[in-house]
Amino acid sequence: MTQKNEKDSLSRWDHLQIEAYRTHNQWNDHDGKNMMLMDAILGAIAAALLFRNPNILNTELLRVLATLFLLVMLFMWGVLYWKFSKRMHFRYDTMRDIEGKLGFRAHKDIKAYIDTHPIQQWKFFWVRVVISGLLLFFAVLSILGRDLAAWFGVFWTC
Repeated sequence: MTQKNEKDSLSRWDHLQIEAYRTHNQWNDHDGKNMMLMDAILGAIAAALLFRNPNILNTELLRVLATLFLLVMLFMWGVLYWKFSKRMHFRYDTMRDIEGKLGFRAHKDIKAYIDTHPIQQWKFFWVRVVISGLLLFFAVLSILGRDLAAWFGVFWTC
């Protein structure tokens, strides 16, 4: 069958389904890049704070402001991560429905593999959530180091 005859054999509905599939895939790619950009920004700021000159945040006000900034940043990162993830899951479910209607199984096979290998889900969670959270946790410890050490010293002596 030539390419023209093959193209003519698809109905208008099939063409619309293929276009919807392609659009969902492009939006998933876009959201995935946004999530990676947020991870990079979060990691860069946390690393900059961890390896900063100790004299930069020398007043209590600057340390409190930097800590608040990091906490707001962590909250926004979590909200955006949750939002992007929910949208991507919805689109993947829609893409699997389109695959079922058109008779191919790309995402169904991937989902079956991930469902039978839960370590795949943990790898994604570990890289995205745990490492970014630990970076920010250590950045906050770095900012409040002397204050926390003094507080824990008082706490342990009680």
